Amino acid sequence: MRLQSRIYAVNAAGMDEQKWIADIEKRARLNGISITMVCGRAKIRTSTFFRWKKTAGNPEPTSPTWRSTKAIDAALAELIEERRRSRKAMAA
Repeated sequence: MRLQSRIYAVNAAGMDEQKWIADIEKRARLNGISITMVCGRAKIRTSTFFRWKKTAGNPEPTSPTWRSTKAIDAALAELIEERRRSRKAMAA
């Protein structure tokens, strides 16, 4: 299985930011990985990640930097791959 990196362009208008956040959360959840683990691997505070997310309590979220989006995406891909290898080794 080939891992595909999904890095969205984050622009000043905020296009695709919320889609990117939702995608990260979904991929992490489907693989049994917490956002805290992803943020820790990316060296980004979990509170910072959640400041990017638009919610009722946070109607005007801050925007992630391009570097942060790359770090989060890479960290999640690494964690997914580690989990896949671990499962494969346990099955052998």
